[in-house]
Amino acid sequence: MNKNFYKHVFYAECPDNGVPIRYLLTIESYRMINVFDIQTRTESMTSGYQEDLADALLESFGEKQTLEAHHHGFFIKTVRSEQDEDLS
Repeated sequence: MNKNFYKHVFYAECPDNGVPIRYLLTIESYRMINVFDIQTRTESMTSGYQEDLADALLESFGEKQTLEAHHHGFFIKTVRSEQDEDLS
């Protein structure tokens, strides 16, 4: 079975203090996802908590996704999947 990995960097403001946060999104997919759809969706995400952004991206694209960022000295890795699997 074939699998695609899409990696995309985008920025959104921290909702608490407005500081821009750099996010790295990775989507693992067994189907083709148009990269312009990923770009358009992430460009619309101007502010939000990482966990909420991850939930919205899962709703948009499904599959398995990892969202990583540094927030004020903390590294946060958020994993979402539409399948029941070990997310470690």
